[in-house]
Amino acid sequence: MRSQKKKTINKSVGEEKVPGFSSPNFQIFIIFYYFDDCERRDKIIRYAISANQGYVSPHFGRCQKYVLIDIENGEVTSGQVIDNPGHSPGFIPKFLHDKGVNCIVCGGIGKQAAQLLEEYGIEVITGVEGSVESVIQKLLVGTIEGGASFCHHK
Repeated sequence: MRSQKKKTINKSVGEEKVPGFSSPNFQIFIIFYYFDDCERRDKIIRYAISANQGYVSPHFGRCQKYVLIDIENGEVTSGQVIDNPGHSPGFIPKFLHDKGVNCIVCGGIGKQAAQLLEEYGIEVITGVEGSVESVIQKLLVGTIEGGASFCHHK
């Protein structure tokens, strides 16, 4: 049986502070679960979670913030919250690629943005709902499940 540890980090979400989360408007509590003897991955994966008020945004390009987290060996090694730089066709995929993102987690995404992300080699997980906290927990233990995109425009 795996030995489970629980680590709680109270950081606010909003204005960019590297690494971390801060905002005068609201806070979320992020609970990271990790396992002593879990399978270790050699690769660091940088996720970008489209977020509004601490929850996964239903639309990738029109979210308020992107929560960027690096996961290595079953642990979050860094995190930051960045503002959405603006919804302009083709811009956000390049912007996130330049930030080193390997995987997008969102509720929905348009076809063009999904194709551009694919061209950059960025995986897209759509159909995700819930709090950013719960999504991070699922990413850490490998139980994140995507579904149909909530966005249906071209």
